[in-house]
Amino acid sequence: MSVRVFGLGGVPIEEAEGVRQALVDAGIEFYESPPGSRGVTRGTQGAAAAAIWIADDAADKARSEIDKFQQNWRRDARAKFSISAPQKPHPWAVPFRLLLIFFGMVIIMQLARVFW
Repeated sequence: MSVRVFGLGGVPIEEAEGVRQALVDAGIEFYESPPGSRGVTRGTQGAAAAAIWIADDAADKARSEIDKFQQNWRRDARAKFSISAPQKPHPWAVPFRLLLIFFGMVIIMQLARVFW
C-alpha cells in the first residue's frame, strides 16, 4: 500500500523539484500523482491533488528526508529574503509622520467641506 508523503498543491516548482531530488539521492522510489481533472483540485489536500506517494516500508525514511530538505529550504529562503528586503520602520512607528498624516487628513476634510 502507498502512503501520501508530500502534497504538491500550491508548492513552488523549485521546492517540488528539490523534494524529488532529495528522494532520488536517498534511493527512495516514489510515484507522483498528477492533479485532478483540469487542475480543479490543485492546492487541495484531497487524494485527487498532485502528490508524491511512497511505499509503506519507506515512508518514515522518506518523511525524514523531506523534513531535512524543507529545513534547508526554509533556512535558505529566509536568508535570501533577509538579504533582498531591507528592514524599514513602519510608517506609524514614527510619531512625526503620524502627526503629518493626521493634519493632512484634517486639511483634506476641511477642503472637501468647503468645495462640496
